[in-house]
Amino acid sequence: METKILEIMGEIDSYGSVIKAIEDGYLQMRVAERARQHKQMTDQGERVVVGENFFTRDGQTNDYGEVFKLNPDAANRIVEKYEALLDRRSNPEVEGTLDRLESAAEGKEDNVMPYLVDCCHAYATVGEMVDRLKRHWGEFQEPVRF
Repeated sequence: METKILEIMGEIDSYGSVIKAIEDGYLQMRVAERARQHKQMTDQGERVVVGENFFTRDGQTNDYGEVFKLNPDAANRIVEKYEALLDRRSNPEVEGTLDRLESAAEGKEDNVMPYLVDCCHAYATVGEMVDRLKRHWGEFQEPVRF
């Protein structure tokens, strides 16, 4: 396994760098190709997946699998908890932690993780944190490559 890892790392280095491979869509293409290979090997029985292609239940079909069904009562309870949290959190504290996160994101030297943790302790939402980071880092657009 270590040999294979080093081989892949060498391929990425020879490609130009991890950043270049991500920006060009090379890594995404490699992941998609490997997923296709795994699926093909599973479908052909060359790769054992218990419960999917081996040791299945009697009468099991290979349609779409289980479909998640949302329980509306559970969803309402979650929304109510979320709204209650927004009402009781300290909005000035949230804004302060978000401002510090944004300042850290402006530079290239600061590790933003401690600022993200502070935001979480102040009950800032993931969306609020992401919005602040997007202001300086933008939003990743996955390149389409075939």
